[in-house]
Amino acid sequence: MVQQSILSLLLLPALALCAPHARHASQHAPAAVVARSSTPSYTEPGLVYFKNSCDYAVSIEEFAGPGCDCADSTEVKSGSSWNDTLKTCDSGNRVLKVYKEGETAPMQFEYGIVSSYLWYDMSFINCVKDSYDFSACAGAGAGDSASAGWAMSSEKECEAYSCSGGEECCTQGYCDPYATGMSIQPNTGCGADQGYTDPSAMGITIELCASSDSSEAESQ
Repeated sequence: MVQQSILSLLLLPALALCAPHARHASQHAPAAVVARSSTPSYTEPGLVYFKNSCDYAVSIEEFAGPGCDCADSTEVKSGSSWNDTLKTCDSGNRVLKVYKEGETAPMQFEYGIVSSYLWYDMSFINCVKDSYDFSACAGAGAGDSASAGWAMSSEKECEAYSCSGGEECCTQGYCDPYATGMSIQPNTGCGADQGYTDPSAMGITIELCASSDSSEAESQ
């Protein structure tokens, strides 16, 4: 419980960076997108791996605290992926903002290495609308709600978050900055308590439009 309280404070600077960005597609020159045939297992040491399993392209921006550079903005096409090195920043926070075409409010994946633990969470704060409407979030179905899905995980013994819409997503990620009504904040720190002594050698896997079947298979 102490770790949960610490992360709630550490994430506030990251959340402050997460205001909608209307010109996300034009800030940086496009970077190369690495295509892979399937979502990897939990073991991708030292990498943040993002897979777009939606049937549409998304654009991504990476924001970082002091001590870390941001990767270039880029488009990740349907079925393709993006990755970056998992770096330690002075503030401990990094934010991957993901935009659905035609939307200016991002879906966000927040992560960082703090006190020898790898922390991470999903944030719907900017893109969720009233009554659990996630249609503006990257990862929502394009006319087919069954294709919606969000997943974020690390090593096998670490907490994994996933949802496909509705109220469930507000238990698996942040729908407001304080996760109102939740007895446990939807974030986790993974490290020595789970048997991992070097968080920089761990990895993070993120997937949009992740099916519940694939998420369950990976967690086994």
